[in-house]
Amino acid sequence: MNGGAPYILTGHIDAGLPIVEPPSFSRTIGNQTESFIDITKNLKFGILIVPLISIIGNVAIAKAFSQGKSLDATQEMLTLGLCNVVGSFFQSMPVTGSFSRSAVNNASGVKTPLGGFYTGLLVILALSFLIPYFYYIPRATLSAVIISAVIFMVEIDIILPIWKCNKRDLIPAFITFLACLFVGIEMGILIGTIFDLAILIYLNARPTINIEHRNISTTDYLLVRPTTGILFPAVDHLRMYLTKNSGMNVVLDCEHIDKIDFTAAQSINMTINDFRKNNCQLIILRPNPGILMRIQSLSDKQILTARNEIDLIAILGKPKGVTLNDMVISETDERASTWL
Repeated sequence: MNGGAPYILTGHIDAGLPIVEPPSFSRTIGNQTESFIDITKNLKFGILIVPLISIIGNVAIAKAFSQGKSLDATQEMLTLGLCNVVGSFFQSMPVTGSFSRSAVNNASGVKTPLGGFYTGLLVILALSFLIPYFYYIPRATLSAVIISAVIFMVEIDIILPIWKCNKRDLIPAFITFLACLFVGIEMGILIGTIFDLAILIYLNARPTINIEHRNISTTDYLLVRPTTGILFPAVDHLRMYLTKNSGMNVVLDCEHIDKIDFTAAQSINMTINDFRKNNCQLIILRPNPGILMRIQSLSDKQILTARNEIDLIAILGKPKGVTLNDMVISETDERASTWL
């Protein structure tokens, strides 16, 4: 090979321990010096993507080796940030969870964080005495060690259980995999995260709403029963169901509505006003005090409400526009002022 190695070696590495000094906020490339602002501009989206990947990766590694135990993601994030801040005074590489190192620790039977002490001690000894010999280690060998350590973490067998449980969960998984494969890990994880968030927003915007046609005292009405809280993404979806049958009284069953925001409360009030203009009634059935207070606070008129089926029968049996005298907003207790 003309005196050269048939494979790429690790090459020269500076021996010894790093000097403790404040981190540099500039760098020199060739004859040019880049300031902190220039470095930030060159990073572009990386300034957001890299910390995001670091946090997600760290939490993912912790979950992978937690063996079902509880995990505090906030603690993981604070620890990661603290390690990077302290490490910057020692010219360290950016600190991450490291899949490969965690896999080696797991395979070695490490059970407590004390294992990190022995790992650090070995690294210090290697930096002090073995650096000259690292020159001759082929990079392919280092790659093989990493691959051998993490290969068991590729959980191909989990695809079938996900397919049986919820096929929709496979969509962000495959999109993330393909994006990482063709675009890069940083953008791939970001794309997968955004796509998963989009699915969550869509599910919140399209909650399950059950509809029943009922009759009380020869009065037909439409019972609309959401199965979860109503927030602003679901406002138009709920309004569509409430106004689906014009000219008919509608009862909004709030038994399962545990949270509501300003936009949703405003939309319900607008719908109530539309019903009044059409000489129809929109009755709020079984609202908890907090939900009722939020809706009533945006209306200058008393909202037609029923605490139970008996109240509902009484309301629908009365002339339109007449409310029950015993159902007033003052009945809301202290829970009405709590944040939902």
